[in-house]
Amino acid sequence: EFFQAEDGIRDRSPSRGLGDVYKRQLVTLCVPKSISNTLKNKLPEAIILDIPDSPDNQTMDENEFLKNLKDNIRKKPSAVVIGPGLGNRKGLLKVIKDSLSFFDCPIIIDADGLNLISKDLDILSKAKNRVIITPHPGEMSKLSKQSIRLVQENRIKTSKKLSTKMKCISILLSLIHISEPTRRTPISYAVFCLK
Repeated sequence: EFFQAEDGIRDRSPSRGLGDVYKRQLVTLCVPKSISNTLKNKLPEAIILDIPDSPDNQTMDENEFLKNLKDNIRKKPSAVVIGPGLGNRKGLLKVIKDSLSFFDCPIIIDADGLNLISKDLDILSKAKNRVIITPHPGEMSKLSKQSIRLVQENRIKTSKKLSTKMKCISILLSLIHISEPTRRTPISYAVFCLK
């Protein structure tokens, strides 16, 4: 739902979990209280910050989000990721707005976060910090108000235009499947287009 990382030292060894990404790196996940115990068991290396559940018990309560951050986040994060698993309820746009105003570090918006901001693109143009968006072609279609076909035909132009309009870095994702005669399954690579 929400992820923050404090400065650490890069660990180049093979990853075995979130804690292996950075040595001495603190990873905090802000999640609805209703799923926090499950995540604490699955990700013991992460710090889990319980945010009260929304009245429908489906997501976090956006009205309690910022208060919980202020009460529980002690160190400035080096980066924040918002979106994956957040949900698409309109009120959750407040979580993004609050994060943009509260944090003074790069903020990456992905997945559900992109779907939420597609309804109000102006919120990013007012951000004081660096914002990075990572849409796949379907999400870029929503953000740019173009068909997926047009996005795919004009990937770099679409990404640059949206980056300029939203005053952010845009990483337009795509998959290329490469089949090798000696492999049973194709290999997928992400292709990025930057501002």
